[in-house]
Amino acid sequence: MEIKELILFTKNIERQKDFYERVMNFEPCDEEDDYVCFKTGRSRLKFIRSEHSDPVHFALIIPGDSYLPANNWLKKRVSLLPFEGDEIIDFPNWNAKSQYFYDADLNIVEFIARRDVEGSAPSSFSPKAILQIGEVGLPADDLEALYNRLNAIKPLPRYSGDFKRFGAAGDPEGLFILANPKHKEWFPAGDKIKNAHLMVRGDYNFEYKNQKIKQKNLHI
Repeated sequence: MEIKELILFTKNIERQKDFYERVMNFEPCDEEDDYVCFKTGRSRLKFIRSEHSDPVHFALIIPGDSYLPANNWLKKRVSLLPFEGDEIIDFPNWNAKSQYFYDADLNIVEFIARRDVEGSAPSSFSPKAILQIGEVGLPADDLEALYNRLNAIKPLPRYSGDFKRFGAAGDPEGLFILANPKHKEWFPAGDKIKNAHLMVRGDYNFEYKNQKIKQKNLHI
């Protein structure tokens, strides 16, 4: 599954711009007074100015052999969110290793090194090693209903989880992370899951707000 663009909302676009451009050295691809966009490999990450925003979770895929140089690179820029003392968290069932941090809006950003996704790491890590946006978190009280709504847009395979507390739908190149805020918190720091407002463009095109999906044509 391809996620070409993830659109998030921010109360302080200047702070997010400073974080991704100055701290993280992401390359801007478009900017106006009310939005800013950054290159994330084959995809794009866009922030739109808004009076309302709550933290969300998303992941950026990096090459499977790049988690150590990525760790060294990240630690110079952000405070990583460990799990049981580990900064690099192994997911053997997903054939991946992940590390997490907050951006300026306390969105939970994940660098996931996936050995099932083709790509090789450069000699020294930089944002140019990012392959694409690989995960988007979608909170809902009824995960089965949410999954059925996504599957109605276009057939979507189940990837992992019981789809009551947690479910991942898609494939290693792109996943929707379905999380029930009544029974789960965001991994790894146990953040409370709040309703998300975001938009996705790619194989699935929709706006997600107040646990409802609205299909729409989104253009880059």
